[in-house]
Amino acid sequence: MRPDILIIDEVLAVGDEAFQRKCLDRMDAFHEAGVTILFVSHDAALVRRMRHRAVWLELGRVRATGPAAQVVAHYQSAGHG
Repeated sequence: MRPDILIIDEVLAVGDEAFQRKCLDRMDAFHEAGVTILFVSHDAALVRRMRHRAVWLELGRVRATGPAAQVVAHYQSAGHG
């Protein structure tokens, strides 16, 4: 299976560490194959790990967009995560 777009919504919030590692490895493989990944999470460390672009949405509005590390830093400086 090679999707054009992979949508992952809070899936890593459940499951044990082995499940999370397996999911992250699979996401890395998809990314390396050129698949676009839409990753939804409240876990700032996981968002930062994505290494690419991020969008911070709050109350239905875009608060920040840009490199994942930059958006996470902005999110955390606002008192979140």
